[in-house]
Amino acid sequence: MTKPFGSIGNQPPRGQKSMSFGDLSCVLHMPRATQSRFGARGEEETQRLAPFSPVEVFSVDDFPNCPPEWLRSNRSLGVMTYFVPAIAGHMVWFDLRANEQHSHHVAAIISAQGINALTGARMPGAVLDQRLEQYQTACPIHQTPFTGRKKFCHACGFEWQDQNYLASTTVRPGQFWRDGFCRPDGLTREFVFTERTSEGVAANLIGDDRINAFGIALFTSRQPKPRPVYRAPFAKSLGLESMNVERGALSFGSMEVAAGAIVNQTLGRDENRLDSWSNTPAAAFLVYYVDQAQFAKITGYDGERGRASSGDGFMAGTVGK
Repeated sequence: MTKPFGSIGNQPPRGQKSMSFGDLSCVLHMPRATQSRFGARGEEETQRLAPFSPVEVFSVDDFPNCPPEWLRSNRSLGVMTYFVPAIAGHMVWFDLRANEQHSHHVAAIISAQGINALTGARMPGAVLDQRLEQYQTACPIHQTPFTGRKKFCHACGFEWQDQNYLASTTVRPGQFWRDGFCRPDGLTREFVFTERTSEGVAANLIGDDRINAFGIALFTSRQPKPRPVYRAPFAKSLGLESMNVERGALSFGSMEVAAGAIVNQTLGRDENRLDSWSNTPAAAFLVYYVDQAQFAKITGYDGERGRASSGDGFMAGTVGK
């Protein structure tokens, strides 16, 4: 039997350090999930961000044993497809910092199993049908006016964010990343792999319409940045220490994506008009995740052998099960 491309005998298959198309990219990290902690009165405390733990991604196109229903890359459209082995109890975060060096501002729509990670809204069937949205006066689902000082929809039962995307214009330099689902208060609950369907956010919201994949759609601004791109060495140009940003030390069956511990990551408001961005994604990455057994079947390499709180908005009923 012929081994899939990139896997020879018991040697690990060859992966890629990042998902990329042209000059847009994303690095996937998969450290252990942060443990929730609670104060003396039982309130959940906000934790620091999970550490760096970059993992390789594997191109669907390079492995003939990938499930036939998985999309293959389409470079003419800027769609690139990958897969990774998932580990229950680990979390995923998406590192978009390299895009801060792009000649244009970059915006990202992050989805988990077919729902928008910032709003909980169902994503379009085709990744290129995704669009940046800003919410000003009315709920985008029920079309009813928001009430109160914040964007509260009585039908949804929670407050909406200002937009359905994050962007290089909404974060401080060196902090263009996303760790999980966004709560109504702006804080974040980590993306955590779990084997319990009852804990899956998408499983509770859209049921069988979910897919075992994350999506990253990247959009660029219509106009280039008003200043020249700084070309200093990337790590030095981030200046993480001077900004007092911590991520910790660098370390190298079907599963759901649950809402994990609350971490100190907020979503900033994009002050730019929506028409300052391109209408369609300049690049889109789809990354499927599989358990260790399916990963071994696809690659020919067996690594082992060689809704509970109303304060969580669309995540309500899935936290702490």
